[in-house]
Amino acid sequence: MRGYIIKIDHFLKKNNGTKLPDLYIEFYSYSKMNKIQSSPELRTHLKDLQIQINLKEKEKIKLNINKLKFNHYISGNRASKSLTRRLRNQYAKNRVEKLVVDQIVYTSPSEIGQKFNQLYQDLYNLSLSPELKDIKSFLLNTQIPRISPQDLTNLNKKISPEEVQFQIDRLATNKTPVPDDFTNLYYKYMKSYLLKPLTEMFNQAAENEVRSILRKSPFLVPDDSVSIMDGTDEGILAWIAVNFLTGSTGFSACYSEVLPVVKGKVHRVAEILNTQFYAFSYFYDRAAECDLIDYMEGGTVKVRDFARKAEEVCENMARFSSLSPFLCMDLTYISALLQEGLGFEDQTPVLLRKKMHHVEISWTLGAILQVLRPMHY
Repeated sequence: MRGYIIKIDHFLKKNNGTKLPDLYIEFYSYSKMNKIQSSPELRTHLKDLQIQINLKEKEKIKLNINKLKFNHYISGNRASKSLTRRLRNQYAKNRVEKLVVDQIVYTSPSEIGQKFNQLYQDLYNLSLSPELKDIKSFLLNTQIPRISPQDLTNLNKKISPEEVQFQIDRLATNKTPVPDDFTNLYYKYMKSYLLKPLTEMFNQAAENEVRSILRKSPFLVPDDSVSIMDGTDEGILAWIAVNFLTGSTGFSACYSEVLPVVKGKVHRVAEILNTQFYAFSYFYDRAAECDLIDYMEGGTVKVRDFARKAEEVCENMARFSSLSPFLCMDLTYISALLQEGLGFEDQTPVLLRKKMHHVEISWTLGAILQVLRPMHY
């Protein structure tokens, strides 16, 4: 037994760097020794060996997983054909379904892309700096499909991890390995590891596809010009671009959308029509942004001034969008609220103030509510 103990100490010292196959051999040898003549030392050593083997096996599995992920998704940059096909089909649902040009209906994505490219070239060739009326005339004679808000959301939406997981769950498990050597079963078992790299890969592929189209256009496009937007920027830019292309912008179009919100729905107080009307906060800020008043001093404007400025901003979004992307909508709403909501005439003066007697009035509504609270209003 003394010899065994010396041998065990020797192996314990060197086993930290022992390879997994050697650990298997050692464990097998000591298991046989333990069967012949068991001892507490041998049993302890076998437990230590088992722990080391388990750790080594976990390291090996983790290493193999990382190696597979690295080789497959970074070097190869590809995924299972069945998974790719499913996601491409899902992505295809978010495209413009048809385009009508010269009474010919196009439904193929490639043909639609070519026709849009041709439309942009024709628009570009109108002149070096086409007038707005020329662009409107061109768009009026071109049957570009009108895009619904839901279509617009889908067109700008990234592929989400939930979509990738949904498609992985739908993969058949009885398929043989595809040319990339990965079975559908592999994707199902490994999806917790693969969702993030797969999602990034498919979104990157979508961006690359757009870049390839832009490189064929007549415009000079920088390399970093393509990205998938989300949040406020997506809504702002998409609303401006799509509505302009479909001829849905302008003061009149915006006014017709705002009118149902205020007409007949605002309580009119007859007394305010015969007295001075003060406006602040939202009214003040929008008026200052478009230079109707001085931001520090305020000023007095007439109701018609809001309408005129709204029309100017809405018809020249490219010039005013840097101030506030919603300036057209805000000014149109103010104009409609004052005229159709409260019933003011075009000539009615509106006193825009930030302070009265050197006191801020932006929180007047809150102050009024505080005063009315004890009165149980």
